[in-house]
Amino acid sequence: MFTHTYIHTYIHTQYIHNTYIKYIHTHIHIHTYIHTCMHACIHTYTHIPSSNKEEKNEVLETTLCSNITTPNNPWNTVYRLAARKIRETLTLTTLIKPDRSKTTNIDETLQTMMDQPFPEDSTHDDTTQHKYTRRLENLPIDTANDREFTQVEVRQTIESFNTRKAPGAEVVTGEILTLIFQSTPQTLTAIYNECLKRGHFPEQWKIAKVIPITKPGKKDSYDPSKYRPICLINIEGKVLEKLLINRIMHHLHKTIMK
Repeated sequence: MFTHTYIHTYIHTQYIHNTYIKYIHTHIHIHTYIHTCMHACIHTYTHIPSSNKEEKNEVLETTLCSNITTPNNPWNTVYRLAARKIRETLTLTTLIKPDRSKTTNIDETLQTMMDQPFPEDSTHDDTTQHKYTRRLENLPIDTANDREFTQVEVRQTIESFNTRKAPGAEVVTGEILTLIFQSTPQTLTAIYNECLKRGHFPEQWKIAKVIPITKPGKKDSYDPSKYRPICLINIEGKVLEKLLINRIMHHLHKTIMK
């Protein structure tokens, strides 16, 4: 109850006299704005990981005053707080390396962070299954060629992706690839068919943009596993993967039905 009363008072004193008041009175109902701000603040205040009231107040003021919005869009931060869409900025910290020593610079930290989820593909650590898989990979292909991808297949696969998804390292979005296909459908279809014919997945399409996210409760840990990597793969590679998966699933479905 005290938190609710304190924040309600805080919102009134901060926003009634700030630079956004003219915009608010002109375009939106002041009561609605304050009510939304209040609920956003309550959620923020109660989830600040500190028992010190002064620290909580400082975080609240920084979040809602220093970074609040621009005068032309007073709903920006308020909406994101109310919708719980505010994300903390990632801070790289010292990590423990495999030899139990600590990283001393940014390059070592990044390398240690990446080695945890993406270990080197070394043959020295191969199990029996790994060795068998490598032998199969080097055997000549003696099966009949699959039928080529059609333009309809490629178009439907490209259009199946959300155009608003974040792009990979090449910064080519689904919308851009759709426009490319509309301009040169034969060329793009020929590229994917050549990949199918050669059994080749272009190296450039395997490069991912990695965004590390700190796991809950692990912010102060020195363990490299505290980060969960989000890999943004190039859309061209995603399309090839889905084309192949669709063919494999079709083959499995036909086999099971027989």
